[in-house]
Amino acid sequence: MGHQLSVEDFEIAIICALKVESDAVVAAFDELLEGSDAVPPLAKDRLDANAYTIGVMGDHHVVLAHMPNYGISSSAIVATDLRRTFPNIKVAFVVGVCGGVPKIKEDDIMLGDVIISTRVIQYGLGREFTHEFRPIDTTGREPCPELRSYLNKMQGEQELSHLEERTLEYLNAPRKSDWQPKCKHPGMENDKLFAPTHRHKHHQKGLCETCDKCLDDENPPCKESETLDCTILGCHEVVMRQRKPPSTQLDEAGAVGSIPRSLRPHVYFGAFGSADKVMKSSTERDRLVKELGIVALEMEGGGAWGTVPCVIIKGVCDYSDSHKNKVWQPYAAATAACCCKAFLVPWWKSVTKNRVQATGNTDPQTREFIQNLFALDPPSARSQIELDNGDLLPGTGSWLFAPPLCTSEETEANPQDLQSPYLMFNKWWTDDQA
Repeated sequence: MGHQLSVEDFEIAIICALKVESDAVVAAFDELLEGSDAVPPLAKDRLDANAYTIGVMGDHHVVLAHMPNYGISSSAIVATDLRRTFPNIKVAFVVGVCGGVPKIKEDDIMLGDVIISTRVIQYGLGREFTHEFRPIDTTGREPCPELRSYLNKMQGEQELSHLEERTLEYLNAPRKSDWQPKCKHPGMENDKLFAPTHRHKHHQKGLCETCDKCLDDENPPCKESETLDCTILGCHEVVMRQRKPPSTQLDEAGAVGSIPRSLRPHVYFGAFGSADKVMKSSTERDRLVKELGIVALEMEGGGAWGTVPCVIIKGVCDYSDSHKNKVWQPYAAATAACCCKAFLVPWWKSVTKNRVQATGNTDPQTREFIQNLFALDPPSARSQIELDNGDLLPGTGSWLFAPPLCTSEETEANPQDLQSPYLMFNKWWTDDQA
């Protein structure tokens, strides 16, 4: 009889705020377990208010958590409830769309490119003075040591090239069902970056008295212009840019599927700015880039980040300016979902069960005892404690590792009977390479 899937088998979670984001993630699943006859319904914790979709990506069972609303506080609550039902989650990916910055180092960022977080900065958290706002979080928070190591690995030239190749491969994979969204590139002619001072308003004189007076950031344009397309408004000061040149010979092979390699999304790593507001100001965007060094802006990562080990993977759907629209959201959500799937390919599954099985010469009671100890990952727990509170004090938890002592002359139990599991747990807790 095969192993029956349970909530303890899920180590990977994905959190999405928008329907367009969750649809893209579900489309990237290799297998959808929701409603499958082979998988019985999983029981939620009674305090868990989340809605889930479960599936398979590569070798991993993945649970997708659907947020009820966007925003930092909502994502924090969703991440908290997630761990109530799925206790073995090792990493949560916040996947979806974001606002990008025009450049990362020397590269021009294009719509549809993907940003992966190395840290997150809550730029809306701070102190408001009469003359200025001072953010408290100016350097950001880094992920746990395990994720930092993995992120460093994935930024290597070879791994990054493979990551982009796999992302394009998954983007061009044929749809498995009619309901899945079509992954269509909107076209480079619809990817326009306007000069920072070029406002989204009526630019032809005489059409709108309000917009005629809108000469700088102090004068707002008319409300009607917020709903109109740039073509209708006459927005014209476009910044000329060039796509990142091919990084490998494979890039020159031409088209693969519906998206040519010349248009394949590039993947970048950097700091996310997270806040409870939609950024539609090029002036504020450029200020945050200069002062905080962020490369993308979004609204959910900051909440989940402090609750569960977290990586933000989002596709650029706009440039965080007044010309922002939703044309690129479906494609950007798809590139992010496919990149998340590609990012998981080298991710090693937990070897907890293998370690327990390796102690085959122990009796069933000892193996069960060890399995219960491994319900949580001690090295990860220790790393998170050290990250939050500093190094552990000498002797922390040592009382757990000492084998039981016989205090009564009438007790015939041998202390060596339980010494092996205690020693194994002690080694796993203290071994950095475990």
